[in-house]
Amino acid sequence: ERFRHYHDLWAQAGFMRMFRKLTADEGAGARILRLPRGERMLTNFLHLAEVLNQASMEHRPGMRGLIKWLNQRRDPSMPRAQEHQLRLESDEDAVKVITVHKSKGLEFPIVFCPFLWGPSGLRGGAGVAFHDEQQGYRAFLDLGSDRLAEHRTQAEREILAEDMRLVYVALTRAKNRCYLVCGRFNRGESSALSHLLGGQGGAGGRPGGVPVGEPDCGTGGGSGGGPVGGTDGEQIDGPVSSSSAKPGRKPGGKPDREPAGSPLSGDTMRDELMRICRGKEDCIMVRDLPRDVPERFVRPAIDPARLSCRKFTGMIDRSWRVSSFSSMVSDAPHGAEVPHDADVADRDALYLVSGRDAGGEGADAADVFRLPGGVRTGIMLHSVLERLHFQADDAAIRTLVAGTLELHGFESAWEDTVVAMVKNALAIEIDGVPLAGVPNGMTLRELEFYLPVRRLSKRILADIFQGRGSDAVPQRFPEMLEDLHLDETRGFLRGFIDLVFASGGKYYLLDWKSNRLGPAIEHYGQGALEDAMVRNYYVLQYHLYAAALHAYLEKRLEGYSYRSHFGGVVYVFLRGVDPAMGPEYGVYRTMPDWEVVRDLSGRLAP
Repeated sequence: ERFRHYHDLWAQAGFMRMFRKLTADEGAGARILRLPRGERMLTNFLHLAEVLNQASMEHRPGMRGLIKWLNQRRDPSMPRAQEHQLRLESDEDAVKVITVHKSKGLEFPIVFCPFLWGPSGLRGGAGVAFHDEQQGYRAFLDLGSDRLAEHRTQAEREILAEDMRLVYVALTRAKNRCYLVCGRFNRGESSALSHLLGGQGGAGGRPGGVPVGEPDCGTGGGSGGGPVGGTDGEQIDGPVSSSSAKPGRKPGGKPDREPAGSPLSGDTMRDELMRICRGKEDCIMVRDLPRDVPERFVRPAIDPARLSCRKFTGMIDRSWRVSSFSSMVSDAPHGAEVPHDADVADRDALYLVSGRDAGGEGADAADVFRLPGGVRTGIMLHSVLERLHFQADDAAIRTLVAGTLELHGFESAWEDTVVAMVKNALAIEIDGVPLAGVPNGMTLRELEFYLPVRRLSKRILADIFQGRGSDAVPQRFPEMLEDLHLDETRGFLRGFIDLVFASGGKYYLLDWKSNRLGPAIEHYGQGALEDAMVRNYYVLQYHLYAAALHAYLEKRLEGYSYRSHFGGVVYVFLRGVDPAMGPEYGVYRTMPDWEVVRDLSGRLAP
């Protein structure tokens, strides 16, 4: 009942509305995260939802169309769009480069703070912005008043306070270790870090530059043991404020004392840092930055001899599965060439013919019997017929065919051939009504079904067909079923019915076939078609599909009766349809026995 609600929500409000409702109500995210590699799986799950939503918005394919679109994109041979590339499930373990502002409230195992020595102060620009303490800290912009110097000092104090706050934020983001780089950097004497460590910093009295020749000093702070800071010990070049000796400084040498209010020298800064660290060596240290470039880390190779897989001791119920007609016949020794893709296999099994027949000796280059065989051709033809409006004019048919040929990589030389094939198909009469006369509103294209299977096996199928011999089901057919790839199974039977249409108060099942039975129209007479139906197990296919359509109509059609409302099965072998040759060429018609459909339905339904 819940999933019926999701189905209705999708139909009424769109895919993403349904997806969000489903994931919220079913707790999908939390359940996926509990699985092994859950984060990876959840990322893929959400990414897939985004891709499907984008496709549903751009192409408006409807529910069945979106599922088909997804099935096509799962084909490894299909080109991949950039947005379909696998996303990184998490960057939790990656190195993050982040501003101090954005790091507020976050924590990281290890933090590097290499640039906290940046200068603090006003930068260029018109006016000075500050908050006046005497007027309740209202914001002002001084554009050149007689108190500009006073207001500049106030603005610089505010900037320094903000920079000090950011230093605090930066140094408290680490959970285990914080690396802090400081020293005698150019203009670093005005930084919040310098102010914090006892240098001049702040507003007023800022020197014009940093003397040349001072060694770097290092500091560090952290919340874990080990080295937490350092300098490189190299000389930092900077502007020289004066070439003459200053008080307390020998010309060209180091000062013999620190003048009051001057920035800390390298030695003094190191001494100050060592004083801070004294007695706290277990949590904070001062180290010089290493001069050598470290070697690139190379992950050590894992010894294959040490690897071993775990032994699985659980039991997997292999009887429950989603089966299909193609999976049943995939290993059967018959004349069908069955693709591995379950979504297209039912429609494109190709009857094997000899090399002599396949080429069509002497046929024109664009002759219908020389149209290439294989899955690709089958998909192309089905794509045309799935989108074909039965009342389309010649121009619309030609436009549809040309675009589909190009989409599937066929040469335009086949356009006339496929157009003629489509027109011949539309001329097929079902109980006196041509397909071209069936309104589009009375058709269902690519009707997908999932039938619940209580218990099914090739032995059960053989018992159902045993003794039901007829022109459509030969006596030997139950024995052929022993070759199916179908052990006893339960679960679901899945399939796609190419076309269901209503005409004259009855409902018909039609399947398009692109099989090559031979190089001429004579190979598509009723005898050849009956042989193809049996050898390719299409007899089983249409009985299964008839059971599915019977279940579909029974649930949706009031007063439904198989004998009254089911019109029959039509298999159209497209290469052999030619109205000029008569209705018996290329078209196989039959009415499945009610007893077989009834017994199949009883076996399939729980």
